Amino acid sequence: NSVADIDNVPNDFEFIEKSLKAEFANQSIDLKPVLEDCMGHIELLEELVRMFKQNVLEFIGSAKINLMNENFNALEQACQKIMPTLRMMQTFGLLEVTQQIVRLCKTDRDVKHLSFLYDQFLNEYPSVEEQIDFEMEMYRTM
Repeated sequence: NSVADIDNVPNDFEFIEKSLKAEFANQSIDLKPVLEDCMGHIELLEELVRMFKQNVLEFIGSAKINLMNENFNALEQACQKIMPTLRMMQTFGLLEVTQQIVRLCKTDRDVKHLSFLYDQFLNEYPSVEEQIDFEMEMYRTM
């Protein structure tokens, strides 16, 4: 690590933070492709949404414990486990955060940065859940 590397760290943080905020600000959830994957069966989509929420809560808990214990391999595995669910539900902002956590677990293992990303996930999830609930309500009333 040279002095130049250390000087670039705040700029990297600022760039990532700005790009994450921009990503989340214009993220909208579209469950139509997921409903199409369910062949139009709303009951199946409801089950997928229920499993999605359960998996996210499980991820939040295990990621927090692994972060506190600085168990980077287990944190990476928790991310790998939730990523297909995030991809299926097309929650790309959350997916991007977990992908960045995985990259950090494999590289510099910066606990402060990992905590920042974990907090980003926590802060974004309620609005994602709200959008999913809204979409589900629209499909139920159609």
